[in-house]
Amino acid sequence: MSSRFVMAVFLVMPFLLTACPSRQDQPEATPSATTAPATAASTVTSDTTAVLSLSLLVPNQAQCEWIRLDLPARQTRRIASFDGDCTGAGMAFSPDKSRALVWFDPELRGGSYSESGMTPPFVKDESPKDATLRIFEVELPSGTTMALAPPPRGKRANFGYTTKNEAILLAEEEVPYSEDSKSGLIFEGRRLTVPDGEGIPELVHAFRLAGKQWQRIETQASLVGADYSPRTSILNAARDLLPNTTDILSPHPSGKAVEEPALLARLKDQAPLLASRDGQWLRLGSSSVLVWQVSFEFLYSTGALLLDDGKTLTALPGMDFTDGDLTAPRVRGNYLLVTQAVTGRHPRLYDLREKKRLYSSDSAVAVIFWPH
Repeated sequence: MSSRFVMAVFLVMPFLLTACPSRQDQPEATPSATTAPATAASTVTSDTTAVLSLSLLVPNQAQCEWIRLDLPARQTRRIASFDGDCTGAGMAFSPDKSRALVWFDPELRGGSYSESGMTPPFVKDESPKDATLRIFEVELPSGTTMALAPPPRGKRANFGYTTKNEAILLAEEEVPYSEDSKSGLIFEGRRLTVPDGEGIPELVHAFRLAGKQWQRIETQASLVGADYSPRTSILNAARDLLPNTTDILSPHPSGKAVEEPALLARLKDQAPLLASRDGQWLRLGSSSVLVWQVSFEFLYSTGALLLDDGKTLTALPGMDFTDGDLTAPRVRGNYLLVTQAVTGRHPRLYDLREKKRLYSSDSAVAVIFWPH
């Protein structure tokens, strides 16, 4: 990997990143504690009439509040509250939307890169020094919250629900390395075969939630630490997991690479510096949104985005991310949501028809479109 990139490893994705940041909220954008109702049970409804809704977590003194923000009315509903900081927040909805896992992992980081030593626009986020992994399950729509135990073994790698509504935790456990490790790892008297590939041998576990505790249902030997390491994906339980916010906030959105010569020429005129770099422009679905993706082993979406109406290329107003930030751009209907990759921080929401910014925040985290 080229030395031009400045990066640091973060926990749950197989790529390298530098930690990025928090700024002050835009005045018009952030839900505050004063706008949240006093109790979750009295305010969470199954209303589906809103044009658009966002799910976000915002700090409120010594707590982190889960908020549903309905737009364009800007109505906020407090879903639940959790003791402690919002840093490292993640979430997974059950398939029937009756429950959600919410976690706060101090090792979770977003990212940026630099080709010229340029400082990204957002300063570094810091977890409290004494922060530890916190896990909760929330009943919906009541907002009843239950604190869950940490994984019995290893460190958490992923959470989620299966199609059968089972809550699953995947964990990785380091083992002392030796020359014999690649031939197999001993666990509870059994030798587990290590798969072929890149990485360091480790144990990986799957746990199923039973009450407030995690019961181990599977253990395998795997490889971690390299771009192509299988990590917990080798587990049978991993194959049934539905997407969580880490998946949704991936810097690898679906789309089609721009290949039309005429459009590439216009993009070169609009952003000449990017034309000399290793990467590509990607169109998000069938939308007008084009995002620049930088290439280092894999393609990663950045904060360089343009709107293409077939004739002209337009920059997004108030887009604070740059081509030095790794982002998770997503389109739903006529709306574009851009956040920091993985963490879902610094959301910027746009109306693509009006070409205007509807919402922004520099305190909200794990921001996604509210699931249908």
